Amino acid sequence: MTAALESSTREYTWRITQGARERLVIPVFRDGSPEDVSAWTVDARIRTQPGGELLYTWPAELISVLGPEVTLTVPAPVSSSWAWERGWYRVVLTAPAGTAEDPESWRVLQGELVVDPE
Repeated sequence: MTAALESSTREYTWRITQGARERLVIPVFRDGSPEDVSAWTVDARIRTQPGGELLYTWPAELISVLGPEVTLTVPAPVSSSWAWERGWYRVVLTAPAGTAEDPESWRVLQGELVVDPE
């Protein structure tokens, strides 16, 4: 699935079939132009609800960043192990120029994640 983005946070409901390999490609745009985020850090997580209990954090090896695209991959064994059917995910990018005290972070995508049972 692909979800086009602008400079503000977008919402997208992501449906995953439990036991299947899934991936989400997120093209990143700022002010209508593709934004090269290949040097940015990606933090992608699933919680029970916004601010709720943490269900899953994508490890670096399942996140790919190439130019203006971020790709999240969910391997089949991972989705098979999920014992929940609904969560809230969000994807945050942090620019390399930011500091720990003042990071330039950008929540590019968030939304409900629905796991359809096998």
